Amino acid sequence: QSADLWYLCGFAEPQSALACVRPSSAPARWLLFVHPADPEQAMWDGPRAGVRGAAEHILPDGEVHQLQRAGEVLRKELCSDGMQALLLDVSSCGRSLAPFDF
Repeated sequence: QSADLWYLCGFAEPQSALACVRPSSAPARWLLFVHPADPEQAMWDGPRAGVRGAAEHILPDGEVHQLQRAGEVLRKELCSDGMQALLLDVSSCGRSLAPFDF
C-alpha cells in the first residue's frame, strides 16, 4: 500500500487507487478505486471493505468505485469540460492497471 494513499484517506487495502479531480467550476472531489468484497477470497487474503464499506467508513464525502471501472470513470472525468487537475496514486496497483489504458 502506498504511504501517500494511506495518509490522504486512511485506506490500508493493497491494490487500490485514489484520484483527486478538480473541474474548473467546482470544488475538488476524491475518487477511491477498490477491489470488491469477496467472502471466498477473504479466507485466503483477509477481508476487504469493498465499495460499500469504503464508501461508508473511509470516504463518505467522496466517490468509491470498483478498481475494474477506474479506466471508464477516469476517462469520463478527463473528458469533462474545464478539467484543471487530476492527481492519481496507483503505485501499489501492479498488474491491476490494465483498466487504466486511456
